Order: sequence, then C-alpha cells, then structure tokens
Amino acid sequence: MANERLFIVKTEDGKELEPVSQETLVKWTEQGRITLGCKIRSTLVPNWDPAIEVPFLKPMLKTKLAEKVEEEHNTFFTRLKARINLRVEAVEATNGLVKTDVASYPTAELWIRTMAGITDLLILTAWAAAIYLACAWLFAKQILGPGSVFYMGFMFFWTTSLLYYILSMSLKTQTPGQKCWGIFLIRNNGEDFWMGRVFFYIMLCIPCVIFTPFFIYGSPSGRSLQEILTKTRMVKIVFDAQKRKRK
Repeated sequence: MANERLFIVKTEDGKELEPVSQETLVKWTEQGRITLGCKIRSTLVPNWDPAIEVPFLKPMLKTKLAEKVEEEHNTFFTRLKARINLRVEAVEATNGLVKTDVASYPTAELWIRTMAGITDLLILTAWAAAIYLACAWLFAKQILGPGSVFYMGFMFFWTTSLLYYILSMSLKTQTPGQKCWGIFLIRNNGEDFWMGRVFFYIMLCIPCVIFTPFFIYGSPSGRSLQEILTKTRMVKIVFDAQKRKRK
C-alpha cells in the first residue's frame, strides 16, 4: 500500500537495511534476524530507537532478552557463587511423575552409611596417592625440601578433601559415595538449608564419627550426633511409596 508506514533497520554492525513494513519487521524478529542490538526508525522520523523499544516488537524481544540473561547466568561459576552466598537449593525426588517431599524419606541405616563412607574414602585414597606421587616428583627434582613438601602435600590433601565433601553435598546434593548407595543429607524438617550447615556437619563428623553407632541405635530419631547438632538427617531414597515412612 502506498500509505503504509515503513521502517529502516540498522543492524548491530551498523548496516542499514531497505525500508520494510511492520509485518516484515515482525517476521524478521520471529526468525531472529532482528536482534537486541538492532536499532529501528520510521522513514518519516530521523531518530533511531532500540529494537526492544518498538511497541510491536517489544514482547518478542523481551522474551529473547530474558532467555539471554538466563543463559548468561546459568554457568557453573554463577551457580557456585549463588549457592555459596545464598543457600543450598531444595532437593525434590521424583517417584514416576509425582514429586515427593524428601522429608518423607526414611533415615538411612548404619550399614548403608558405612558403605557410602568407605566408597568416598577409596576415592580420597586414590587422590592421596596422586598427591603423594606429585610431591615425590617435586622432592626428587629438588623443587621442595623434605619438610616443606610434607606440609604442602598434607595441607593440599586436607583442603581438597574438605572441598570434596562440602561442594559435592552442596552442589550435587550427594558425594559420589552417597550417590552410589542412594543416600543424601537433608534438614530434619525438610526445609532448605544454608551451605554453612554442610560445613559444620562435615567438621563435626571428624570428632563425632566414632560415636555414630551409639547414637543411631540409642537415640529415638536414629540420627548421629553430628546430625542432631546440625539439625539434619541422612536419608535413603525409596521408590516404593508404601515404604517411605519417616522414622
């Protein structure tokens, strides 16, 4: 139509496209040809406006902007930062198509905790062997002396072992050993908990683990001392709804 309003598009690299109709602009936006960095003006007006400010393109481009922001923030480091600064995300298990509350899962028995612990210890033993070989190489090359190489190896193993438990339980809910045996840690009431709670749980495991059998079999809740002190509970995954009863 002769009186139809036309628009000019300036691409992100500064190239100006031929005048087109509003309908064509909508199609180009749907096809992804018009991006968030494009500018648009009417052939009757000399001023350029960002494409996202054009009323009939705004809904589509705002959706693309939201997707772009989500993609930029959905990286490993941003997720890590969010979980360190905020809290451990809620854990939901799925039984078929029905989501279930993890607080309904039963407390894990001592034997399954022991097997998960042994599995993690085997992984850390292999890691310790790798650190030992690296330290032996540094000592053989006379890069480090006998005293410094021991302390460096010990501190590196201690730090990485602590991170192994804290990050795996915070970022992935379970350590590899716990995942292998189908158990994970939750807050006793099933609510979300801060990453710091995982840290204190791990630190308490070191002096309190020897008392675990006595508390599991002696306490009414069947929880270990470190769980009682941090108000957490180690549960096991059960897919049969009839067996999913909280102790």
